[in-house]
Amino acid sequence: MVGISNESSSGKVGVFDSEGKKLESSFSSEKVPVIGIVVSGWYYDEITGPMLTAAKEGVVESGAEVGRVIVVPGSFDIPYGVKKLCDLSGDDAVDGVVTLGAVVSGSTDHDQVICYSLTKQLMELGCAFGKPVVLGVNGPKMTKEQAIARIPRAKEVAVACVEMCREI
Repeated sequence: MVGISNESSSGKVGVFDSEGKKLESSFSSEKVPVIGIVVSGWYYDEITGPMLTAAKEGVVESGAEVGRVIVVPGSFDIPYGVKKLCDLSGDDAVDGVVTLGAVVSGSTDHDQVICYSLTKQLMELGCAFGKPVVLGVNGPKMTKEQAIARIPRAKEVAVACVEMCREI
């Protein structure tokens, strides 16, 4: 019986059998993962710009390649960009997608509506295309200052995407 676990001796993600033995990934060890990025560009670009830089660094430092980068107006628009990346084939194809954005709280619940809708769509796209689509969108219920403090997380999200491509 095959089980899925996030616990291994190395602390990495992967697929494990019922005794905890890590099983071989279906991803070719000789292939360099290509990671696409979708980033919100119109709102809070002083946050998303550095997030994009950090994510690219994470991809490259993980031994992967940055594929296409799609800039969309806002975080609500990110799923459309993800679908466009996942639809690519041949030399333009991506193995995984990193999403980046910042949804800052205001005087209404708008930030919560955006984030809940966004995460649902991203989960569905990842499952539909069989590719990791990782969430690097800060929010909801986050101040601008909190979003700025979380900029470095974009690098961690990119590394997670590469690891998921290689290990699962």
